[in-house]
Amino acid sequence: MKRLRLISLLFAVLLLLAIPLPALADAHINHACIIEIHAENVRRESLWDNTYSTTVHFVEGDWFSVRWDPEKAPVAAVYWEWRYIPTRAKMAFLDENGAVLEEREYGSVIRFITVFPPEEAREVRMTVLEGEGDMAELFAYKQRQIELQPKLVSWEEPLDKADLMLVEAHGNDDVLIFGAVIPTCVERGYSVTVADICCDTIGRQRKSSGGSYHLGLRHFKTFFEFTDFLSYDYDKHKAEWFKEGQPDPVELLTAELRRVRPEVVVTHDPSIGDFHSGVNKLAAEITQEAVIAAADPARYPDSAEKYGAWQVKKLYCHMYPENPIFIDVDTPLEFFGGKTARQLAVEGMKMWNVEERSKINNIHKGKYMPSDYGLVLSTVGEDVEKNDFMENIPAECLTGYASSETATSDPEADR
Repeated sequence: MKRLRLISLLFAVLLLLAIPLPALADAHINHACIIEIHAENVRRESLWDNTYSTTVHFVEGDWFSVRWDPEKAPVAAVYWEWRYIPTRAKMAFLDENGAVLEEREYGSVIRFITVFPPEEAREVRMTVLEGEGDMAELFAYKQRQIELQPKLVSWEEPLDKADLMLVEAHGNDDVLIFGAVIPTCVERGYSVTVADICCDTIGRQRKSSGGSYHLGLRHFKTFFEFTDFLSYDYDKHKAEWFKEGQPDPVELLTAELRRVRPEVVVTHDPSIGDFHSGVNKLAAEITQEAVIAAADPARYPDSAEKYGAWQVKKLYCHMYPENPIFIDVDTPLEFFGGKTARQLAVEGMKMWNVEERSKINNIHKGKYMPSDYGLVLSTVGEDVEKNDFMENIPAECLTGYASSETATSDPEADR
């Protein structure tokens, strides 16, 4: 009998060791909460089975609720994930009497939503206001933040106006290839948005979002979700992306440029695709074409009518040899507690579980070079200092600008 118990114990230990550490750290407490789902054909377990294929379908007016007793289940965060996103949804925190403490609406762009209830809250309720969607995951957590876990971060809606737009082919390019862009812009007070062309699965979008958040991005990316064949083949991707009957990637990116109105755009190397990646090269070509099209109201008139034409003032491409600039990735950044852009990129790559982290260390050599860019297009002249994407951009064009008429050092004057 003792031998049998020992074997059972050893088997249980081996099972425990076989579970990845992030899974242990990411343990939810759904079982300790009261979860109600008001929708048709509900199998609640499908929302906490950690798969994207099992979902619950929500239509307008449907809702879910997570309630808890803080003595039994101290809920610090609630996370849900859409496979298909409804047009509009509302989240509310309620107290023990059902009174609304706070409310927030979400549009049809944020796939991964985390909310952090205030101390007096006892319930989180989500209601679909418009459209319909399929929810894939729903978890309650007793920890507010789990290190390097992309779930427990709170995204803001995409920007209405950005100083800089980064256009990437893949979800990890902002970390691996453009590792200096987001952290240095955030440090300098510039607003940043990211457009992703072919991060086409929920799992990759989740990892992509977590890495970007770690670099300082706070507004959710725009995902165009074109097919990624996980291949460097330029012709294969071009044939698929420009196939008749599906959206034109240049038109989509042109509309996004007109909507967000960035002063500066940064994208891939147009000559060899950074490291002989045909997909990256194609993304660079699409970006250059969209920047030109965005300024011409005769091109793609639907978005021109909706948003107006927009002239991007500067376009930079990674590793472009003409008019080069250098972004220092080794300067300690105050916003990030003294970490450098290089360190942040290395940490961000851990979310992808790939062995690319050491390659981020290459500066002026190797195939990634996150510090090296070239000015392809400019309406404000060539760079002189060559160390800042916003050089020569008029201060009044930037989102953080405060004119002398509105800025004041006397707080009483603003009342």
